[in-house]
Amino acid sequence: SSVIDRRTIKVNHRSDSFKKRARELLTSERGMMHRSNRPIEPESVFGDIKFNHGFRRFRLKSNRKVRIEFGLVALAHNLRKYSAILSKRMMGRNHAYVTI
Repeated sequence: SSVIDRRTIKVNHRSDSFKKRARELLTSERGMMHRSNRPIEPESVFGDIKFNHGFRRFRLKSNRKVRIEFGLVALAHNLRKYSAILSKRMMGRNHAYVTI
């Protein structure tokens, strides 16, 4: 004798309508433009912070403290970029300038 599994499958139609609307927005002309810009804008910054500078998790717990912590991480990232720009300018002006 065989046993029949009786399973119930529920479909969330409201969720499906949200997914359909999101898909329409993402595939629209404006959505495609925004999607094409995404990889070159914030993703590279987060990748740099995570992989090159080792920031993988927040050490503090509340939303307020996490915002402050990330603000400090972003500030450090921007200062590193600014320092690199200044260093390149100095190298261009004076070829004898050497960074140790």
